Amino acid sequence: VLLPWVDQQKQILTYQWWYGKKYRFPPESAELMTKMDAIFGLHTWSPGRPFILCEGCFTGMSVCGMALGGSTISDEQIALIKDCNPTMIVIAFDNDNGGLFGAQGVVKALTQAIPNARIVPVFAPFGNDWND
Repeated sequence: VLLPWVDQQKQILTYQWWYGKKYRFPPESAELMTKMDAIFGLHTWSPGRPFILCEGCFTGMSVCGMALGGSTISDEQIALIKDCNPTMIVIAFDNDNGGLFGAQGVVKALTQAIPNARIVPVFAPFGNDWND
């Protein structure tokens, strides 16, 4: 499965593929951008909607949200979110140790960067993942 990471102008920034049980990204030398420079699904967000952030792409697609590509957030990703000026950001991470601790860091970083946004962490009620 090939997953393109697209910007708001609908240009492909990088891509990811599912190989067996692992995600793969192209080597940094092959692309101008990496997953830490982009947000999967950002082009689908529109003003007035909650800004739903997940860890992985499949979860992002399942909840009509976007994905960071992991449980941490980069300065570049924070800048992309800040540029969108969302009023509500939902952190929908996995209900496991990585997701719980990652959500704490992401909430802290976004609260500092976008103090006017309401930031709400939510976790899957059953299992580890929203897809469970």
